[in-house]
Amino acid sequence: MAILIYTVIISSICLIAFISKGVYAARSISREKLVIELTGSKPIFHDVKLKVLFPLFSFVYVFFAPKIYKEFEIIVSKIRLMVLRTERLLLQLVHYIRGKREVKVGGYHPYWNSLTESKGKKEE
Repeated sequence: MAILIYTVIISSICLIAFISKGVYAARSISREKLVIELTGSKPIFHDVKLKVLFPLFSFVYVFFAPKIYKEFEIIVSKIRLMVLRTERLLLQLVHYIRGKREVKVGGYHPYWNSLTESKGKKEE
């Protein structure tokens, strides 16, 4: 516990020294010059983005993207097979229903009878 307290005290002393040095330097600069310096400076995390984040994202994309695409391809293939099986079962159901359709009077369905009647009317 004593090591932690000493570390905190030494760190705070060093932090105060660094900050006070910058504060005194900033007080000596005129307001106009300070504004010009601040507008011309880069954002705080600009170098972090360039040197840490972009290479990290590039590595992740190069290393993991092919694996993710492979898994996605497998998933899509499985879904495609399930859809094809479902389509086959639906086609079997359609054929079953078509085979069970009742043949109406005279061997014709009423739809076909209406067609022959309308055909007969056209001929007259």
